[in-house]
Amino acid sequence: MLKSLHIKNYLLIPEAKVEFDRGLTVVTGETGAGKSLVVDSLKFAFGARTIPGIVREGCEKAEITVTFEAHNPRTVELLQANNLYTGSTCIIRREIFIAKPTRVYVNGSSASLQTIRDLGSTLVDIHGQHEHHTLLKIATQRRILDGFAGNSEDLNRLVLSSKKIRRAESDRSEAKHRKTTYEQHLEILRDQYGLFDQLAPVKSEFTDLKKKLLQLTHAEELSSTLGEVSLGLFYSDESTVSGTLGEFTKQLHRLSDFDSSIQSHTELLEEAKFRVDDVARELRSLADRVEHNPGDMADIEQRMSELQRLARIHDVDPDELPSAKDALQIKIETHENELAKIANLDSNIEEYKEEYHKIASRISDRRKSATSQFEQLITDHMQNLGMEGGIFKIELSDIDPEQHESFGYENTRFLVSTNPGQAIGALSDVASGGELSRLSLALQVTSLDAAKVPTIVFDEVDVGIGGRVAERVGKLLQALGQSVQIICITHLPQVAAQGDQQMNVSKITENTSIVEVNVLDGNQRVNEIARMLGGAKITDRTIEHAKEMLAQGVN
Repeated sequence: MLKSLHIKNYLLIPEAKVEFDRGLTVVTGETGAGKSLVVDSLKFAFGARTIPGIVREGCEKAEITVTFEAHNPRTVELLQANNLYTGSTCIIRREIFIAKPTRVYVNGSSASLQTIRDLGSTLVDIHGQHEHHTLLKIATQRRILDGFAGNSEDLNRLVLSSKKIRRAESDRSEAKHRKTTYEQHLEILRDQYGLFDQLAPVKSEFTDLKKKLLQLTHAEELSSTLGEVSLGLFYSDESTVSGTLGEFTKQLHRLSDFDSSIQSHTELLEEAKFRVDDVARELRSLADRVEHNPGDMADIEQRMSELQRLARIHDVDPDELPSAKDALQIKIETHENELAKIANLDSNIEEYKEEYHKIASRISDRRKSATSQFEQLITDHMQNLGMEGGIFKIELSDIDPEQHESFGYENTRFLVSTNPGQAIGALSDVASGGELSRLSLALQVTSLDAAKVPTIVFDEVDVGIGGRVAERVGKLLQALGQSVQIICITHLPQVAAQGDQQMNVSKITENTSIVEVNVLDGNQRVNEIARMLGGAKITDRTIEHAKEMLAQGVN
């Protein structure tokens, strides 16, 4: 529950700090005194968008601090998830600057606006004074029934499920256009890959073929020249290089007996002879292996021509054809994967639809199950709120389940008869402004248990109510205060008298205007109730009436 509210330099409030009790707290004050500033400050504390001029004139910043008891499991879970949990008390402080971004602190640690908005949804539920106007909207009526039926979490799931279906269907629609293109491209790519398979190029093949063709073209020259050189070096019957070197080696061997320094030169010359012999044998072998087959030349030229033609198609060097084949395989696999994804879209959509229908069915079952109970509760409240003989009904109209709407299978419409014998009809057609305000209060009150928040704030939701009905509204709010903390801004003395605690908001105007917020004691409450009863002129009779109302309210 809300324990305290501390406001500093906010609009007309220099500083105010008030402590809140359990039960029903009523906030009163003259018209224009600034009662709604209390509610607005709570909204800002929980992340509402700020407006220009919110900081008190002459100040750099405004500060709003709220202290709550953090027993709500959802609150504790959020605090722990954000590493902000420090115990059973939660302190939220927001600093609003004129020229700098706002700052937010939770339990002394910096936090984001989204964090305090999320926390606020678990701590307080604020009902504004013009909220009954939104009651005429079908979406609002459906939200109220779903809140009572306990559908909130499943509705969040249904919204996500509906989005998944629509996104997948949109993707499928786009995919149908892409599918034809992918299939055409894939056919071309596979044909191209078939050429690679037929040709089967290997690494460096073109360069090797080029060398082979060069050998075949000069086969006669290679064969004859290699043969001549090998003969001249070793194989000729006439004088050869090898023979000459052998003769020279013998001569030097003989001379080395006379001069030992010649021996090293002899060895070198002898080694040279051995090398010449080796070269001669290798050249002779090469000459023997030289091929001269015009048919082979034609085959090589044909093969090279085919490699060049495929290389031109793919704009690569002929030796790079194996890499081009690998790249083509990757393109084919990419296209096949895309087509597989497109094929899977239908099965994905069916899975999403199955998930949607499971959730929507649960929501529909709860709606139908809760309808009669909700109708009876609102009808009962109507009898106590000055609409004796009134009837409240809910019309659930089926929609096509294959539309996969984010709210499920039914549209919800509230129907009402506010007087005996009056034909039942839509709220906008039957209820007057005052009746609509009272119906709004009844609907909000009936939905409170579903809200599961510890503090409920009503900002002048009792407009258009008076007399005996106002007293009943006060008793209703007081009864609610036994289970949750209720804060109600009111202009009705009948409601104010039912409060367990009363605060007064007053405006003081001298050189400048300031607003003060004070908790009233016994005599101060009597005087405030008397003011609400009698206006500017307060008589002894008004005082006695106020005392009587307070006494009855306490009882």
